[in-house]
Amino acid sequence: MTTFTVLVSKDMGGSQNFSDYDDESEEYDCPEQEKAMRHFQSVFLPVFYSLIFVLGIAGNSFMITVLLRRLRSLRITEIYLLHLALADLMFLFTYPIYAADAMAQ
Repeated sequence: MTTFTVLVSKDMGGSQNFSDYDDESEEYDCPEQEKAMRHFQSVFLPVFYSLIFVLGIAGNSFMITVLLRRLRSLRITEIYLLHLALADLMFLFTYPIYAADAMAQ
């Protein structure tokens, strides 16, 4: 919940110093802003996660395809890149779960 703190002055006139302000503060809730932020997040996050998922699947699949076509002549660096692309694909398969969770909130 979004809250704002407002300091309330005891005496509005006279000299301005810190003793004029009360130590207690009042909190005001902003449910309209919180509702708008939740709506924005429920629309933006699933789109963002879906975009990352699609681009990541395409890029890593292309990388794996290129590396597997020359499987016999792979150097150690290319084997490392192949494993990195496979690990990235496994991580990317969790993004639809994050998108569904963001839509539900």
